[in-house]
Amino acid sequence: MIEERQTLREVPSGKIELVWNGTYSTLQFNGECTDMIPFCKAMCCRLRQGFTVLLQDDEIVKYKNRPFPQNPELRVLERSADGNSCYYLDADKSLCTIHGKHPSMCQMYHCSPDGKGENVKHRDGGWLWTPMGCLQQLGDGTVVDIRQLTKVNIG
Repeated sequence: MIEERQTLREVPSGKIELVWNGTYSTLQFNGECTDMIPFCKAMCCRLRQGFTVLLQDDEIVKYKNRPFPQNPELRVLERSADGNSCYYLDADKSLCTIHGKHPSMCQMYHCSPDGKGENVKHRDGGWLWTPMGCLQQLGDGTVVDIRQLTKVNIG
């Protein structure tokens, strides 16, 4: 299978690309997060389904947090008042208010396979563009049927 890439925009550290793999298209922000923010609007900080920021023991006192629902002994970053994003995201500006001092899990994560960053250790597969026109994160190369995650009212 031949992968087709279309560069939508070049930024100083990389490219924003639409990638077709023969089955589906992904939107990939392959560069430094700070270069991508004006375009991605901090989608990773808007609390995708099934994703949360787990805090290390020494980080618990530094950040507003809550118990992890599946294991209350673990602590995760608090959500915003509306529950749709990270507590520390300035949603209007799409900027992290603690960037540079954010938790290690945030520093180690990038949403796209060729994402760049000094401390990045985990890269997801990009954002899946579905026929519904919705973007859904591809975690570890798995595809999620958005209809199983959300209630859809038809008619």
